[in-house]
Amino acid sequence: MESRQCPNCAGILQRKSGENKLVCPYCESEFSYESKREEQCIESREKKKLISSILDIRVDKQNLKDKAKLTLMTLCSYLDGGNTLESYEVLFKRLAEKNADIAVEGKNIELLEKAKMRLAGVWGADEKVIFYKDSGIISRAKEGVLITKQKIYFIKKKKVLQLNIGDIKFLDISFTGYTWKINHVPGMEIDSIGCDYETLGIILAMLVTMRREMKGTGSKVVVHLETI
Repeated sequence: MESRQCPNCAGILQRKSGENKLVCPYCESEFSYESKREEQCIESREKKKLISSILDIRVDKQNLKDKAKLTLMTLCSYLDGGNTLESYEVLFKRLAEKNADIAVEGKNIELLEKAKMRLAGVWGADEKVIFYKDSGIISRAKEGVLITKQKIYFIKKKKVLQLNIGDIKFLDISFTGYTWKINHVPGMEIDSIGCDYETLGIILAMLVTMRREMKGTGSKVVVHLETI
């Protein structure tokens, strides 16, 4: 899948219907579209090398549900782009401007503060919050995922689970693609409530990128279907 990134916010550019332009769905920037087959082939080979050094994908993509396939393709596309944590922070700020269920420092502050209150006594107040996604259907900040530079906090109704980002080893795709479980642990899941399946892929790409920065290139994250 050919993908190009917006230089302004790191979003994946899309071909504008009927025009020779690329448009960013996040910041609405537009760029000219130039098809250079030789360059695209070189890029494709390099991207495959990059993906294979980060992920060990043990699933037949063709057998995935469309929702799971979209998330996996987005995950790979953003890893292809070699995004840094800083570029993801810019992107999530853009997403938070359009989605009330997503919060970052300075955007949707009330939701983020409620989530922080749920973590009172659990997390270090000096931890920098990168992103929060709410998963509550009725109540706000009762369920969701909060990501800092060091950890992921899985906020449940009656408990909070936490995981060091450097300890991510497995991503299990549910059969529906609705959730992605981390390290086979029940409850340590990132779902698509409050976001679309593409945004879910961006979240996963950021986590894999952060984990790689912590652990280096010596080990990979294994991706496969969840077993019941």
